[in-house]
Amino acid sequence: MLHCDVQAYFIQHCCSFLASLALLPSNHLWRRAVLTYTPHTRALFRWIGRDGRLPLLQELMRVRPTLDLSLDNHYLLRLASRRGHAALVNWLLDEPSINVAACENYALRMAASFGQTALLVRLLREPRVQNADHTTLHFNEALQRAAGKGHVPIVEHLLKEPRVNPARDAQAALREAAQRGHVAVVSELLKDERVNPAARDHLALKLASYGGHVDVVRILLANPRTHPGGWPIITASQCGHVDVVRVLLNDARVHPTTHNHLAARLAAEAGHLDVLNRLLAHPRVRPGPWLKDAFQKAQRRRHDAIVTRLRSWQRTHDVVRRK
Repeated sequence: MLHCDVQAYFIQHCCSFLASLALLPSNHLWRRAVLTYTPHTRALFRWIGRDGRLPLLQELMRVRPTLDLSLDNHYLLRLASRRGHAALVNWLLDEPSINVAACENYALRMAASFGQTALLVRLLREPRVQNADHTTLHFNEALQRAAGKGHVPIVEHLLKEPRVNPARDAQAALREAAQRGHVAVVSELLKDERVNPAARDHLALKLASYGGHVDVVRILLANPRTHPGGWPIITASQCGHVDVVRVLLNDARVHPTTHNHLAARLAAEAGHLDVLNRLLAHPRVRPGPWLKDAFQKAQRRRHDAIVTRLRSWQRTHDVVRRK
Protein backbone atom coordinates (compact mmCIF):
# COMPACT_ATOMS: atom_id res chain seq x y z
CA MET A 1 0.00 0.00 0.00
CA LEU A 2 2.87 2.34 0.85
CA HIS A 3 4.52 1.64 -2.51
CA CYS A 4 1.30 2.53 -4.37
CA ASP A 5 0.96 5.78 -2.40
CA VAL A 6 4.56 6.76 -3.14
CA GLN A 7 4.12 5.93 -6.84
CA ALA A 8 0.90 7.97 -7.07
CA TYR A 9 2.62 10.89 -5.32
CA PHE A 10 5.57 10.64 -7.67
CA ILE A 11 3.41 10.57 -10.81
CA GLN A 12 1.34 13.48 -9.54
CA HIS A 13 4.43 15.63 -9.08
CA CYS A 14 5.81 14.61 -12.48
CA CYS A 15 2.55 15.73 -14.05
CA SER A 16 2.78 19.00 -12.15
CA PHE A 17 6.32 19.44 -13.43
CA LEU A 18 5.21 18.94 -17.02
CA ALA A 19 2.33 21.35 -16.54
CA SER A 20 4.72 23.97 -15.16
CA LEU A 21 6.96 23.56 -18.21
CA ALA A 22 4.04 24.51 -20.43
CA LEU A 23 3.83 27.88 -18.67
CA LEU A 24 7.42 28.74 -19.56
CA PRO A 25 8.25 30.76 -22.69
CA SER A 26 8.60 28.68 -25.86
CA ASN A 27 12.33 29.51 -26.10
CA HIS A 28 13.10 28.56 -22.49
CA LEU A 29 15.97 26.09 -22.12
CA TRP A 30 14.08 23.60 -19.89
CA ARG A 31 10.98 23.67 -22.05
CA ARG A 32 12.97 23.02 -25.23
CA ALA A 33 15.07 20.30 -23.55
CA VAL A 34 12.22 18.23 -22.11
CA LEU A 35 9.30 18.90 -24.44
CA THR A 36 11.11 19.29 -27.78
CA TYR A 37 14.42 17.49 -27.83
CA THR A 38 13.92 13.98 -29.27
CA PRO A 39 16.36 12.01 -27.03
CA HIS A 40 14.60 13.39 -23.97
CA THR A 41 11.26 12.40 -25.47
CA ARG A 42 12.53 8.87 -26.00
CA ALA A 43 13.69 8.78 -22.38
CA LEU A 44 10.23 9.87 -21.28
CA PHE A 45 8.66 7.20 -23.49
CA ARG A 46 10.96 4.60 -21.99
CA TRP A 47 9.93 5.62 -18.49
CA ILE A 48 6.22 5.70 -19.37
CA GLY A 49 6.16 2.46 -21.37
CA ARG A 50 8.31 0.47 -18.98
CA ASP A 51 5.98 0.99 -16.01
CA GLY A 52 2.70 1.70 -17.79
CA ARG A 53 2.38 5.28 -16.53
CA LEU A 54 -0.72 6.28 -18.47
CA PRO A 55 -1.56 9.36 -16.33
CA LEU A 56 1.88 10.76 -17.01
CA LEU A 57 1.49 10.24 -20.77
CA GLN A 58 -1.93 11.93 -20.71
CA GLU A 59 -0.45 14.92 -18.92
CA LEU A 60 2.45 15.00 -21.38
CA MET A 61 0.00 15.04 -24.29
CA ARG A 62 -1.98 17.83 -22.66
CA VAL A 63 1.16 19.92 -22.33
CA ARG A 64 2.47 19.01 -25.78
CA PRO A 65 -0.48 17.99 -27.99
CA THR A 66 1.69 17.84 -31.12
CA LEU A 67 3.94 15.15 -29.67
CA ASP A 68 4.55 12.34 -32.17
CA LEU A 69 3.70 9.09 -30.37
CA SER A 70 5.04 7.07 -33.29
CA LEU A 71 8.56 8.33 -32.61
CA ASP A 72 11.39 5.87 -33.26
CA ASN A 73 9.31 3.26 -35.08
CA HIS A 74 6.50 3.26 -32.49
CA TYR A 75 8.93 2.81 -29.60
CA LEU A 76 6.32 3.58 -26.93
CA LEU A 77 3.79 1.13 -28.38
CA ARG A 78 6.40 -1.60 -28.66
CA LEU A 79 7.65 -1.09 -25.11
CA ALA A 80 4.18 -0.96 -23.57
CA SER A 81 3.17 -4.07 -25.49
CA ARG A 82 6.30 -5.95 -24.48
CA ARG A 83 5.70 -5.09 -20.81
CA GLY A 84 2.04 -6.15 -21.00
CA HIS A 85 0.45 -2.79 -20.09
CA ALA A 86 -2.95 -3.34 -21.73
CA ALA A 87 -4.49 -0.05 -20.53
CA LEU A 88 -1.64 1.98 -21.99
CA VAL A 89 -1.72 0.05 -25.27
CA ASN A 90 -5.49 0.51 -25.57
CA TRP A 91 -5.10 4.26 -25.05
CA LEU A 92 -2.36 4.44 -27.67
CA LEU A 93 -4.50 2.61 -30.22
CA ASP A 94 -7.00 5.47 -30.11
CA GLU A 95 -4.34 7.97 -31.16
CA PRO A 96 -4.37 8.82 -34.89
CA SER A 97 -0.56 8.84 -35.14
CA ILE A 98 -0.33 5.22 -34.01
CA ASN A 99 -0.33 2.41 -36.55
CA VAL A 100 -1.83 -0.62 -34.81
CA ALA A 101 -0.03 -2.98 -37.20
CA ALA A 102 3.37 -1.37 -36.70
CA CYS A 103 6.49 -3.52 -36.47
CA GLU A 104 4.89 -6.60 -37.99
CA ASN A 105 1.80 -6.56 -35.77
CA TYR A 106 3.92 -6.35 -32.65
CA ALA A 107 1.02 -5.30 -30.40
CA LEU A 108 -1.03 -8.30 -31.56
CA ARG A 109 1.78 -10.77 -30.92
CA MET A 110 2.47 -9.34 -27.47
CA ALA A 111 -1.24 -9.35 -26.56
CA ALA A 112 -1.31 -13.06 -27.39
CA SER A 113 1.83 -13.66 -25.36
CA PHE A 114 0.47 -11.89 -22.26
CA GLY A 115 -3.03 -13.36 -22.53
CA GLN A 116 -4.79 -10.01 -23.03
CA THR A 117 -7.97 -11.32 -24.63
CA ALA A 118 -9.91 -8.05 -24.87
CA LEU A 119 -6.97 -6.26 -26.49
CA LEU A 120 -6.41 -9.12 -28.93
CA VAL A 121 -10.07 -9.13 -29.99
CA ARG A 122 -9.91 -5.40 -30.61
CA LEU A 123 -6.75 -5.75 -32.69
CA LEU A 124 -8.24 -8.57 -34.75
CA ARG A 125 -11.09 -6.24 -35.74
CA GLU A 126 -8.71 -3.56 -37.01
CA PRO A 127 -8.54 -3.42 -40.84
CA ARG A 128 -4.90 -2.39 -40.72
CA VAL A 129 -4.06 -5.52 -38.75
CA GLN A 130 -5.91 -7.77 -41.17
CA ASN A 131 -4.42 -6.10 -44.26
CA ALA A 132 -0.82 -5.83 -43.07
CA ASP A 133 2.00 -7.56 -44.91
CA HIS A 134 2.73 -11.14 -43.81
CA THR A 135 -0.37 -11.21 -41.62
CA THR A 136 -0.58 -15.01 -41.77
CA LEU A 137 2.93 -15.31 -40.38
CA HIS A 138 2.18 -12.89 -37.53
CA PHE A 139 -1.09 -14.62 -36.61
CA ASN A 140 0.59 -18.02 -36.49
CA GLU A 141 3.35 -16.65 -34.30
CA ALA A 142 0.69 -15.20 -32.00
CA LEU A 143 -0.96 -18.63 -31.77
CA GLN A 144 2.36 -20.25 -30.94
CA ARG A 145 3.05 -17.68 -28.21
CA ALA A 146 -0.40 -18.09 -26.68
CA ALA A 147 -0.14 -21.88 -26.76
CA GLY A 148 3.24 -21.80 -25.07
CA LYS A 149 1.93 -19.54 -22.30
CA GLY A 150 -1.28 -21.56 -21.78
CA HIS A 151 -3.76 -18.82 -22.74
CA VAL A 152 -6.82 -20.86 -23.76
CA PRO A 153 -9.16 -17.92 -24.65
CA ILE A 154 -6.48 -16.46 -26.94
CA VAL A 155 -6.02 -19.83 -28.65
CA GLU A 156 -9.78 -20.16 -29.16
CA HIS A 157 -10.03 -16.73 -30.78
CA LEU A 158 -7.03 -17.25 -33.05
CA LEU A 159 -8.22 -20.67 -34.23
CA LYS A 160 -11.36 -18.96 -35.56
CA GLU A 161 -9.25 -16.73 -37.81
CA PRO A 162 -9.12 -18.02 -41.40
CA ARG A 163 -5.48 -17.00 -41.77
CA VAL A 164 -4.33 -19.04 -38.78
CA ASN A 165 -2.96 -22.49 -39.52
CA PRO A 166 -2.19 -24.46 -36.31
CA ALA A 167 -0.25 -27.03 -38.34
CA ARG A 168 2.31 -24.46 -39.46
CA ASP A 169 5.98 -25.05 -38.62
CA ALA A 170 5.42 -28.76 -38.01
CA GLN A 171 2.71 -28.29 -35.37
CA ALA A 172 4.69 -25.67 -33.43
CA ALA A 173 1.69 -24.59 -31.34
CA LEU A 174 1.00 -28.15 -30.17
CA ARG A 175 4.65 -28.72 -29.38
CA GLU A 176 4.87 -25.54 -27.30
CA ALA A 177 1.75 -26.43 -25.30
CA ALA A 178 2.81 -30.07 -24.77
CA GLN A 179 6.33 -29.13 -23.72
CA ARG A 180 5.01 -26.78 -21.03
CA GLY A 181 2.19 -29.04 -19.83
CA HIS A 182 -0.78 -26.85 -20.80
CA VAL A 183 -3.51 -29.52 -20.80
CA ALA A 184 -6.41 -27.24 -21.77
CA VAL A 185 -4.50 -25.77 -24.72
CA VAL A 186 -3.51 -29.22 -26.00
CA SER A 187 -7.15 -30.34 -25.79
CA GLU A 188 -8.31 -27.23 -27.65
CA LEU A 189 -5.74 -27.65 -30.39
CA LEU A 190 -6.54 -31.33 -30.91
CA LYS A 191 -10.16 -30.38 -31.69
CA ASP A 192 -8.85 -28.90 -34.94
CA GLU A 193 -8.47 -31.52 -37.68
CA ARG A 194 -5.35 -29.80 -38.98
CA VAL A 195 -3.48 -30.57 -35.76
CA ASN A 196 -1.64 -33.87 -35.99
CA PRO A 197 0.00 -35.22 -32.80
CA ALA A 198 2.10 -37.62 -34.88
CA ALA A 199 4.04 -34.82 -36.59
CA ARG A 200 7.83 -35.03 -36.52
CA ASP A 201 7.78 -38.57 -35.17
CA HIS A 202 5.43 -37.74 -32.25
CA LEU A 203 7.63 -34.91 -31.00
CA ALA A 204 4.80 -33.43 -28.91
CA LEU A 205 4.43 -36.71 -26.99
CA LYS A 206 8.18 -36.97 -26.50
CA LEU A 207 8.36 -33.43 -25.11
CA ALA A 208 5.44 -34.05 -22.77
CA SER A 209 7.05 -37.29 -21.56
CA TYR A 210 10.39 -35.56 -21.08
CA GLY A 211 8.73 -32.83 -19.00
CA GLY A 212 6.71 -35.25 -16.88
CA HIS A 213 3.34 -33.83 -17.96
CA VAL A 214 1.26 -36.94 -17.36
CA ASP A 215 -2.12 -35.37 -18.20
CA VAL A 216 -0.84 -34.16 -21.56
CA VAL A 217 0.56 -37.63 -22.23
CA ARG A 218 -2.87 -39.15 -21.55
CA ILE A 219 -4.58 -36.75 -23.95
CA LEU A 220 -2.07 -37.41 -26.72
CA LEU A 221 -2.28 -41.18 -26.26
CA ALA A 222 -6.07 -40.99 -26.53
CA ASN A 223 -5.79 -39.54 -30.03
CA PRO A 224 -6.23 -42.25 -32.70
CA ARG A 225 -3.40 -40.82 -34.82
CA THR A 226 -0.86 -41.39 -32.04
CA HIS A 227 1.48 -44.38 -32.37
CA PRO A 228 4.03 -43.76 -29.62
CA GLY A 229 6.59 -46.52 -30.20
CA GLY A 230 9.52 -46.49 -27.79
CA TRP A 231 11.05 -43.02 -27.54
CA PRO A 232 8.46 -41.42 -25.19
CA ILE A 233 9.10 -44.05 -22.52
CA ILE A 234 12.84 -43.72 -23.03
CA THR A 235 12.75 -39.98 -22.31
CA ALA A 236 10.39 -40.41 -19.35
CA SER A 237 12.57 -43.18 -17.87
CA GLN A 238 15.71 -41.12 -18.23
CA CYS A 239 14.13 -38.20 -16.35
CA GLY A 240 12.55 -40.38 -13.65
CA HIS A 241 8.90 -39.52 -14.32
CA VAL A 242 7.34 -42.65 -12.83
CA ASP A 243 3.73 -41.52 -13.40
CA VAL A 244 4.38 -40.98 -17.09
CA VAL A 245 6.11 -44.37 -17.32
CA ARG A 246 3.12 -46.02 -15.69
CA VAL A 247 0.69 -44.42 -18.15
CA LEU A 248 2.86 -45.34 -21.13
CA LEU A 249 3.29 -48.95 -20.02
CA ASN A 250 -0.49 -49.33 -19.85
CA ASP A 251 -0.65 -48.60 -23.59
CA ALA A 252 -0.02 -51.64 -25.78
CA ARG A 253 1.45 -49.43 -28.55
CA VAL A 254 4.40 -48.47 -26.34
CA HIS A 255 7.53 -50.61 -26.73
CA PRO A 256 9.60 -50.63 -23.49
CA THR A 257 12.35 -52.77 -25.07
CA THR A 258 13.21 -50.37 -27.91
CA HIS A 259 16.91 -49.93 -28.68
CA ASN A 260 18.05 -52.89 -26.60
CA HIS A 261 16.08 -51.95 -23.46
CA LEU A 262 17.40 -48.38 -23.53
CA ALA A 263 14.66 -47.18 -21.15
CA ALA A 264 15.71 -49.65 -18.42
CA ARG A 265 19.42 -48.95 -18.96
CA LEU A 266 18.96 -45.20 -18.67
CA ALA A 267 16.78 -45.56 -15.57
CA ALA A 268 19.47 -47.74 -13.97
CA GLU A 269 22.20 -45.27 -14.86
CA ALA A 270 20.24 -42.32 -13.45
CA GLY A 271 19.27 -44.19 -10.27
CA HIS A 272 15.51 -44.06 -10.77
CA LEU A 273 14.52 -47.14 -8.78
CA ASP A 274 10.74 -46.62 -9.02
CA VAL A 275 10.92 -46.30 -12.79
CA LEU A 276 13.15 -49.36 -13.05
CA ASN A 277 10.73 -51.40 -10.96
CA ARG A 278 7.90 -50.46 -13.31
CA LEU A 279 9.91 -51.48 -16.35
CA LEU A 280 11.13 -54.75 -14.88
CA ALA A 281 7.58 -55.72 -14.01
CA HIS A 282 6.49 -55.46 -17.63
CA PRO A 283 6.08 -58.89 -19.31
CA ARG A 284 8.03 -57.85 -22.43
CA VAL A 285 11.16 -56.92 -20.46
CA ARG A 286 13.45 -59.95 -20.26
CA PRO A 287 17.07 -60.53 -19.17
CA GLY A 288 19.64 -60.29 -21.92
CA PRO A 289 22.94 -58.71 -22.93
CA TRP A 290 21.55 -55.29 -22.00
CA LEU A 291 21.60 -56.30 -18.32
CA LYS A 292 25.40 -56.27 -18.16
CA ASP A 293 25.48 -52.69 -19.43
CA ALA A 294 22.83 -51.67 -16.87
CA PHE A 295 24.89 -53.30 -14.07
CA GLN A 296 28.07 -51.50 -15.10
CA LYS A 297 26.43 -48.09 -15.35
CA ALA A 298 24.67 -48.46 -11.99
CA GLN A 299 27.89 -49.62 -10.30
CA ARG A 300 29.85 -46.77 -11.88
CA ARG A 301 27.35 -44.29 -10.47
CA ARG A 302 27.27 -46.15 -7.13
CA HIS A 303 23.54 -46.81 -7.22
CA ASP A 304 23.65 -49.74 -4.81
CA ALA A 305 19.87 -50.10 -4.62
CA ILE A 306 19.69 -50.39 -8.41
CA VAL A 307 22.43 -53.04 -8.49
CA THR A 308 20.67 -55.06 -5.78
CA ARG A 309 17.34 -54.84 -7.61
CA LEU A 310 18.83 -55.95 -10.93
CA ARG A 311 20.55 -58.93 -9.32
CA SER A 312 17.37 -59.98 -7.55
CA TRP A 313 15.35 -59.65 -10.74
CA GLN A 314 17.90 -61.67 -12.71
CA ARG A 315 17.95 -64.46 -10.12
CA THR A 316 14.15 -64.62 -10.16
CA HIS A 317 14.10 -65.00 -13.93
CA ASP A 318 16.87 -67.62 -13.81
CA VAL A 319 14.83 -69.71 -11.36
CA VAL A 320 11.70 -69.42 -13.51
CA ARG A 321 13.65 -70.37 -16.61
CA ARG A 322 15.11 -73.52 -14.99
CA LYS A 323 11.64 -74.66 -13.98
